Amino acid sequence: MSSPLLIEMQQRLMAGLHRRSENRAYWAGRQPLAYLAPEARAALGNRLGVLSVNFARVAITALTERLRLNGFDGAPVWDDLLALDYDQFADTLHREALLQGESFCLVWSDDQGNPTVTIESGDTVAVKRDDVTRQITAGIKQVTVNTTPATKGYTDVWLYQVNKVEHWRSSAPNGGGEFELIEQMPNPLGQVPIVAFTNADLLPCLWRDTPYLEYSGESEIEPIKCLIDAMAKTCADLAVAQEFTARPRRWATGIEATEEPRVDPCTGEPVLDGNGEQIIDTVSPIPEGNRAMLSDNDNAHFGQLEGANLVGFRTSIDIWIQGIMAVAAVPAHMCGVTTSNPSTAEAMQCAEAGLTSRAESKAKLFAKSHEAVARLVYAIRNSVDPNSVTVRAVWGNFDVRSIAAEADAAVKEYQSGLVSRRLMLTRMGLPQDQIEAELSAIDDDAAKARDIAVGRYMSGLNDN
Repeated sequence: MSSPLLIEMQQRLMAGLHRRSENRAYWAGRQPLAYLAPEARAALGNRLGVLSVNFARVAITALTERLRLNGFDGAPVWDDLLALDYDQFADTLHREALLQGESFCLVWSDDQGNPTVTIESGDTVAVKRDDVTRQITAGIKQVTVNTTPATKGYTDVWLYQVNKVEHWRSSAPNGGGEFELIEQMPNPLGQVPIVAFTNADLLPCLWRDTPYLEYSGESEIEPIKCLIDAMAKTCADLAVAQEFTARPRRWATGIEATEEPRVDPCTGEPVLDGNGEQIIDTVSPIPEGNRAMLSDNDNAHFGQLEGANLVGFRTSIDIWIQGIMAVAAVPAHMCGVTTSNPSTAEAMQCAEAGLTSRAESKAKLFAKSHEAVARLVYAIRNSVDPNSVTVRAVWGNFDVRSIAAEADAAVKEYQSGLVSRRLMLTRMGLPQDQIEAELSAIDDDAAKARDIAVGRYMSGLNDN
């Protein structure tokens, strides 16, 4: 037994597997060495590993550090999300979406009817959208349980639709067997409870040759992959040049080479040729580890070859770093350029202006998805229609500010009477729960101060 929708959703799940594997390799710094001739790659085999400077992780982490979700205005849902650790999951959502182009959040309820939130990647979750409205019309979550001595492997699949949820199971751990419908339950939310966080700066690429990936967004490191590959190739060439040409080598003339019989280093037995005779090697009479070179021959001469100049590699590396900085909007002091470290907070703020602007753009992109998650959580908690819930995501500051300068500006603006205390605390980047706690503490302090003043006044009347 099977379902056409189940087959299609599984195909959507597998469509981006190669792209996700490649992006994950760049994130870990394990991408294959590029710009190698096929003959050189075959000759090297596994003897030359990848020497990668992981600018892919630097570019994504720099953006993620500035995307701080501080709460929601509107419906009181932030406390429920904090109880579900959503403030911590948000960083993972952003990181996965920036790396893979898309990440997912599944909102459902447990056995007691309480809302639950799980963070999903494209390896386990995929969605189908309406080409007209671009709303999610179906979603799939696939979980594989491997075979162990105590467990027989199987594959579970949940199909989320607007009006129902289907639970399918295959007896094969790789999902290759026939699926059987285990359970079917209604969906009281009236919409698919999967929210996609898509990193897409442009409209969907409906003309893409790859099917099922037209709405999947694009990795943030896609434009700099070629620069990262070039950087890794230059670093590998530098390491090889250091070994073979940059290290000074000594030479000697007027001395005779010595002959040594070849023996097996493991067994100590002589190594024989095809005729059964021991192989004799011609070696230098001066061992490599000797610091002094001595000879009793009057005609012997010794010298040293000058090492190769590697300045050209530094120039090439600087060119690649500048390209990565320009494309990824990463400032120089984050790329290891120690001569460009900002000396003040204002200088750092100016150096990171491009990165700050890009972080603000990503926050606007992800805010809609966060608000959709908040509406679903509030709807499950209060048994209401998610479309009737109004929330707005609140973000922390995207730039780096001096604490002293920020506090001084907040005091001056508040004393001018133009803004409220709540707005000042919001501008300073405090989360929503801390703002409420601070305002409550301020009110308590004011009430206690009034009580003390009234007590002193009454005490003065009694004394008189």
